[in-house]
Amino acid sequence: MVSRWWRRFEVWCAGLLVAETLLTALIVLKRPYTEIDWKAYMEEVKGPIDEGTFDYMQLRGATGPLVYPGGFVALYGALRALAGGDGSDIRTAQWAFVGVYVGTHALAAACYAAARPRSMPPWALLLLCISLRLHSIYVLRLFNDCWAMLLAWASFALFCRGRWVVGCVCFSLGVGVKMSVLLYAPGLLFLLLEAHGIAGAVCHIAICALVQLVLGLPFLLTNPVGYLLRAFGGFGDLNQKWSVNWKMLPAQLFQARAFAPGLLLLHLCTLGLLARYRWGTRDEGGVVRALKRAPLPLGALVQRRLSATHVLTVLLGSMAVGVVFARSLHYQFYCWYWHSLPWLLWRSTSFPVPAKLVCFALLEYAWSYGVDRADGTPTPRSSISLQLAHLLLLIALGMAPPTTALECVPAPPDEGAYAHDGAADLAAAIVLVNNEHADEVAALAARRGAVSPADARGALLIAADGTSGELSIQLWEGRIVCVSTNGSALKHNVVPERMERDVVAGSRRQRYTSEELLDRIQRAARE
Repeated sequence: MVSRWWRRFEVWCAGLLVAETLLTALIVLKRPYTEIDWKAYMEEVKGPIDEGTFDYMQLRGATGPLVYPGGFVALYGALRALAGGDGSDIRTAQWAFVGVYVGTHALAAACYAAARPRSMPPWALLLLCISLRLHSIYVLRLFNDCWAMLLAWASFALFCRGRWVVGCVCFSLGVGVKMSVLLYAPGLLFLLLEAHGIAGAVCHIAICALVQLVLGLPFLLTNPVGYLLRAFGGFGDLNQKWSVNWKMLPAQLFQARAFAPGLLLLHLCTLGLLARYRWGTRDEGGVVRALKRAPLPLGALVQRRLSATHVLTVLLGSMAVGVVFARSLHYQFYCWYWHSLPWLLWRSTSFPVPAKLVCFALLEYAWSYGVDRADGTPTPRSSISLQLAHLLLLIALGMAPPTTALECVPAPPDEGAYAHDGAADLAAAIVLVNNEHADEVAALAARRGAVSPADARGALLIAADGTSGELSIQLWEGRIVCVSTNGSALKHNVVPERMERDVVAGSRRQRYTSEELLDRIQRAARE
């Protein structure tokens, strides 16, 4: 049933986005705009845009000093010009935010489509359209969180497709609008280490830092210390009056010195548990073993990359944990993790669907309806509801199965091994066997390749010769074993340089279909 939904996903998702566009436009036309921070934003960007003032210590608005990075100034300076030149044409700004709202939904849907989780029916995305608070955050209050999340989800869509450099640029642009995007950073660091190793991760982090340098350059040249203190100095004074998550606590406990460090400790411990037990299978061994993974030989028909399922699970889980253990949450922070809820709740097939729906209901009550009618602030009851919803969310994270971090995909078609007929078909067969039957490949490497089961963990089939019946399997640390499925003498511990020639030569001979290839592997592993 779920697979049938996914086959029609693009069609009904397009219809859903059209419906959301019409609904959001109707809200703009019929519901009154609510002034919260827009005027303050316009006052904060007026200095650098109109007056040429680039000292962050002198930039203020009605709600206090400017505390967002340089990307915020550039973005809201452009919005100020769009909205009448001084920000007074609020209706025009609202239409821009309609685009942001629908665009974020579209990017989230694109990420879900890239992974197509078997355990989640696509209709679960309908739940993303029900939030009263989310519509208000985007088109009636015009918070900068909306733009930050748009850029964050754009980076996730790129990461899911292996576009790490451009993805890091988008991610850093999101951080440049609001620092809250950094709650995804632990997950991103984890993924960069898995995908690129230590040196590669450092290079990608340097790209993020370079983006921040460019965004903040005018301010850094004027008053670097003032810019860093204001733009990256933390979340400021968090008033319990507006705390959606801790309104039920006594004031003494909320203000206690040990409260924030205790939450940070729980945050880090939960991330550690997820990294150890849920972000990657036991055979893959987590990020430590990933650092030992050898590259595939040149000319191979296939390559490894992080799966979209793994990428989304790590990034969205990182933000969810950050929100659950946040020092204080304000209403606009709802958009930080709203779009990730179907993914996080439906990854577990053993977590009951009624419990998932209850979690959504509790969240929507806490964020949208559990409001003090006198002053619009959260209530103790709404905070308790939110904590119950977060408890259900943590249970769902714990009950979800470990992700398979790596997937096998065909190598780019411009590689030398594709220069002859049939190579693409052979690559497709090898990809299918590696992704769907990884245990059989590892068992064959252990049984017929003269290696231990521990060394065979994560083995990858990289070539198959239909004439001789020889299969070439690369072990995790780089050794290549050539296994005969015809009972002839075995060759093993072949060096990668030799394999670079064998892969291309073998791909020119008689080829397997995926069914024939799997049958050979299974029979050889049993013999």
